[in-house]
Amino acid sequence: MSTDTDLRAAIEKGFGAEPPLTPVSEHLAQGRRRLRRRRWVQGAAIGTATAAAVTGIWIGTGSTPSGDAVDRTPVASTPSPTPADQASDMDSDDRSGGSDKQVDPQSLVSHRFPATYDNDGRIVVKEGWRITRTIPNPMGFDLPQRSVGLVLTDGRSTVRWMLVTHEYAYDAKGNPLPGALSGGAHATYPDEVGFADPADWIADIAALNGAKPVAPLVVEEGGQLAAGDGATLMETRPAPVIADYSSAGDRMAKVSRDGEIWFVLARGTGESLEVIPVDAATLPAPTFAAFVERLRAGADSGAGVR
Repeated sequence: MSTDTDLRAAIEKGFGAEPPLTPVSEHLAQGRRRLRRRRWVQGAAIGTATAAAVTGIWIGTGSTPSGDAVDRTPVASTPSPTPADQASDMDSDDRSGGSDKQVDPQSLVSHRFPATYDNDGRIVVKEGWRITRTIPNPMGFDLPQRSVGLVLTDGRSTVRWMLVTHEYAYDAKGNPLPGALSGGAHATYPDEVGFADPADWIADIAALNGAKPVAPLVVEEGGQLAAGDGATLMETRPAPVIADYSSAGDRMAKVSRDGEIWFVLARGTGESLEVIPVDAATLPAPTFAAFVERLRAGADSGAGVR
């Protein structure tokens, strides 16, 4: 027997028996939780790296620079580096607002994220953009933390919905940074989510990130779907299996509440039940077929319907 063969046999023997495979449904649930955390952390990184250095605020009214390309990614992620990204190298005094450095507040915002909080908890808006609707404190924070839901437009054809936060900052190990606050943001184009009203989308995203959740459209009772508070369950059906999005055993429901019709994908059961709503007003027709096509499109694009 060659030395290579002996070595290979020893390595294989050392690994022993493989652990049992994790069920696919558990992989999906873990992946969705990690994705939500990653999206929020990436959005928060914008403010952590930059907003702490700001000592003033400019609310811009000029036109958007022609070189600012539209990025159609519907959720918050780290933007291209700006000069203000160097603020991540500041010491703890700088992070808590003790820096005398002057940073152009416009370097904190972009076409994808046209609004953010500065270090003093004031909103910075990208030049050429304006706020058309404000939803106060969707996260339910107490001061000094802040949150706001925004609808913004560039005055031409682009509209962005945003959840913007200014909250306690933590280091890479999850330890709080005394006296430090950092910014975070979720942003979307209205036509890429399953909500007709920005307030509903903002409330949904806030609930995913720790705010008091809005009353679910459906709940589970005795293993069966039932109407949530204030809702009426109109019909339920088994959900089709959509690769990387839904699994065998998932269910769909048609629900009415406050005069509105919603379709719901209910993934998992019991404590792992996840309710994903889509406003029927965003669909070509208020039918299960249109709802399923919307789910498939969201799965194919990787953006989902939130």
